[in-house]
Amino acid sequence: MWDALSWSPCFYPQAGMREATALDRCGPAVFRGSGARKFAEIMEAYAQLFVIGPNVLRLNCGLWFAADEPSTFENAQINFHTFARDETVGKLRQIASWAREASPADATDYLAFKGL
Repeated sequence: MWDALSWSPCFYPQAGMREATALDRCGPAVFRGSGARKFAEIMEAYAQLFVIGPNVLRLNCGLWFAADEPSTFENAQINFHTFARDETVGKLRQIASWAREASPADATDYLAFKGL
């Protein structure tokens, strides 16, 4: 999912609303106009994908390494998270709806991302 979010242009309020080509995980960002439209399309596409999945989604959220061990393949473990499918799909569609409200070029609404 993270890679797809880099397809949505956004603005960084902490940098004077500087435009960026991709979302930064660490700080706040604002989506509006064409960036909000792309963000809505991405959220809806994930909702459509997940709706055909099992009742409980088990998603790979990356690798982690034990602090006292070297970062080797043998020491790596995949970090999985589980999500209730229907709740996740509903949330993704709600986010897509909010983003669509911010997508017209003259929209005064925007979608804000607070960072991770």
